[in-house]
Amino acid sequence: MAYTLIVAYVLYRDLGAFPYDDAYFFARFARNLLEHGVFAWNLADGPVYGITSQLFQGVATALYALAPHHYVLAAKSFLALCLVAFFAILARNPGSRRPLLWMVAASPLVLSTPHTAMETALTLLLLALWLFLFQRDAKAWALGALTVLVYLQRPDAALLPAGTYLLAHGGSTRRLLHFGAVVMAGLLLVWLAATLYYGTPLPLPFYQKTLGFSPYGSAMARAALVQKVRQFGTFLFFATPVIGVALGAGSRSGRAALGAAATFCAYHLVFTHEIMGYHGRFYLPALPFLLYAAWEGWPALAQRDRRRTALLLGALSVAAALAYLAGWVETHRLGTHQALPAPVWLAFGGLCAAALLASPRYRSALVPVAAVVVGLALYPPTSGFAPADDASILRRHGRTYTTVRGLFDLRRCLPHLRTLYHTEMGIPGLLFPEAKVVDLAGLLSRLRIESAADFDALCARDRPEAIFLPHKAYADLRRRVERSRCLQGYVQVVDQSSSPLTVRRDLAEQFLACAREPHVTGRSVRSARRSAGP
Repeated sequence: MAYTLIVAYVLYRDLGAFPYDDAYFFARFARNLLEHGVFAWNLADGPVYGITSQLFQGVATALYALAPHHYVLAAKSFLALCLVAFFAILARNPGSRRPLLWMVAASPLVLSTPHTAMETALTLLLLALWLFLFQRDAKAWALGALTVLVYLQRPDAALLPAGTYLLAHGGSTRRLLHFGAVVMAGLLLVWLAATLYYGTPLPLPFYQKTLGFSPYGSAMARAALVQKVRQFGTFLFFATPVIGVALGAGSRSGRAALGAAATFCAYHLVFTHEIMGYHGRFYLPALPFLLYAAWEGWPALAQRDRRRTALLLGALSVAAALAYLAGWVETHRLGTHQALPAPVWLAFGGLCAAALLASPRYRSALVPVAAVVVGLALYPPTSGFAPADDASILRRHGRTYTTVRGLFDLRRCLPHLRTLYHTEMGIPGLLFPEAKVVDLAGLLSRLRIESAADFDALCARDRPEAIFLPHKAYADLRRRVERSRCLQGYVQVVDQSSSPLTVRRDLAEQFLACAREPHVTGRSVRSARRSAGP
């Protein structure tokens, strides 16, 4: 009940806030399926495997059908219920181990997942269900089938149950054969269906975000590395108390879960670009498996000297403070979705101290209270709460980021716009539901722009009314676009932006005469009007 109240408060407190930009992808795909019968980003392109989480896309489609104008609120509410169910499943373990669950479930990283409006909370729920069945020695075929479901929810997360089962039952050929046969049969069917429908067995983001496949270039790799250090550092701090207990796991299954979690984290550290991985969300699926290993190590912790545990927590606190000051973790100085102010870190430190140091007599009361403090530190009380429809959320979201400056003027001043180019796709995708919104980064559109000539060919084919230059983080891609001949036929009307807006020359005067947004002014407009000419 206590955890339900915390999640309900966190949901209520920020229900009207805008989610991650990528969360809007699900709504556009859902709309196209419901209205046109095809999972497509652009109807003209046909089906495209742009959504990694196919299972959550199915959920999102149902939510969109129920609340087409309040999809964000519906998605957040559903994900909050997933967190409550996640806690309820794992809480079925002995009460003496409940403090470990609170350290995982009340982590600021976990509590914030509903407000992303993305798949993480549902992923945690499915993994908790898998561990629940695994702990009760369920049939191999059932665990294998659930592993395939996890793959459909988030492909990389399937490493966790598959790795755990392999390490735990490495000596049982019969079990491994049954489990492996079900998993491989399921994956082959998924890959075959995806190839037949989408034209590729793996989602497009896999090719764009995996080292060795990614076309983003060295500039993006350097930017992604900075983000990776910060995001993994943040995850590591909030997971370290549980990891410390898990290292004492004595059973084979506990060590298996710990090994699978380490493998999963290593995969992301070594092989992926973590774009929009705020609050360590790419690593969060490892938490339930670290928790499972920690359950096995809990008896060993009880036998340790409490003073030693306190010293270790103190050392962790000092390390966290230094990392916070150095900017190696998420701090109050970062943007909207990345900020984790110092009170959040302090509150979670208090939760860990209560869970690991308090005597059993007081622990059951202290830990839930400390978890409440974490929720209040993460989302301080405010009188500004107001639920909002998707249109209102989009407007507020658009005013926050420079990448869409001029977009709302485009919608008003060029009502018949048919084609738009951008690398930041969420808001444009919903604002222009009938238009062809081409993803220059290749996450949602099947294209690779490896030269200016590639962009020229694409631009000559589509003749887009507007082109947002690739986000500054895509430095190599942006240079290719800027060097193209096609861009010479466009007028830059917004320059104070991470993705400056250009409008086709024959439409520039019409746009400028109508535009009202504050950043479509000054030098950019005057030079644009001169270059538009008679």
